[in-house]
Amino acid sequence: MKKLYLMAMVVSAILLAGNAFAITTANIDGADTGEWTSLIISATDPNEAGLNDNYDIFKLGMILENNGDANDGLYIGIDLFGTPTLGNYPEAGSTTPFYQTLIDINMNGIIDGNDREIFFKKVGGVNTLTVLDGAGNPVAGTPQWAMGSVIEWFIPASMFSSFPVGGFQTWTKMDNGAIAAEDLVPDSGWNTTIPEPSSMLLLGIGLIGFAGRMVKKFKV
Repeated sequence: MKKLYLMAMVVSAILLAGNAFAITTANIDGADTGEWTSLIISATDPNEAGLNDNYDIFKLGMILENNGDANDGLYIGIDLFGTPTLGNYPEAGSTTPFYQTLIDINMNGIIDGNDREIFFKKVGGVNTLTVLDGAGNPVAGTPQWAMGSVIEWFIPASMFSSFPVGGFQTWTKMDNGAIAAEDLVPDSGWNTTIPEPSSMLLLGIGLIGFAGRMVKKFKV
């Protein structure tokens, strides 16, 4: 029984370390081609009967890249139950919908200081991705976006005065600009980051070493 338990530890550690290698820079092309793995934020939201599927968020994912190169930044993917759109919601009195994501780096429950607020909306008929600082001022930089079967954003590390490598909490809203309820992820509170892939890799390697020593000990 002890051998079986130790073998399970070894297998679990190897799998954990293997998963840590899955980090891939996301392609900002509006398509989920399998690059959305090893996320620091991974959240799902139920299909809500009161919302049109084109405005009902299914999944939210975030990848934080910090390798010291031009790809460093925050990658955000939003998948809906239907096809994402920023066109007018088909209801009387509607306005143009928009997406809003809050990045609470200070983790104090409000947007201030080094925090960031991201808006994706139509401006003059053109889809526009805007990043604001904690005081609501536009941040200089060139974020990227694409909208196809999914919505993908890239916020370069240079657009953060304090890049959130230590973790953060976040909240996303799909404002459908209509009478129906907005879609929030999560419905209340915040999504918080999970350990970065590098941290998971170190943990996995540590567990492999620990399990190996335990196996050796029981063989002696």
